[in-house]
Amino acid sequence: MEKLINKFRKSEKIAVIGASDNKSKYGYKVYMKLKKERYNVFPVNPNKNSINGDKVHDSITEIEDKIDSVSIVVNPKIGKKVIREVKKEGITLVWFQPGAYDSKILEYCKNNNIEVIYERCVLVDL
Repeated sequence: MEKLINKFRKSEKIAVIGASDNKSKYGYKVYMKLKKERYNVFPVNPNKNSINGDKVHDSITEIEDKIDSVSIVVNPKIGKKVIREVKKEGITLVWFQPGAYDSKILEYCKNNNIEVIYERCVLVDL
């Protein structure tokens, strides 16, 4: 897992799926942590327009930049749809925050050559 976390650290452009403007939610905390660490971060949430003045994207498919990695902070039900978009965009490294994955999503990633970080938290391990 450390090898993948180090690979994630080298990412230049990261999408945060489930980014939020609610300061008590992990989607906000993860997004702000990555920004604070000076990553080029793209918030994704179809229910938000902006977070602290930053444009929020409806999905990763509408981001014009090439995304290196994704942090997923949504429940597995939503994650199953998102992970198919990740594959479509050719993204091969995903960090699932605790509670954002299940065995089916992990199996899908394994079968589609998507490396995953799970059972770890961006807020603690980055």
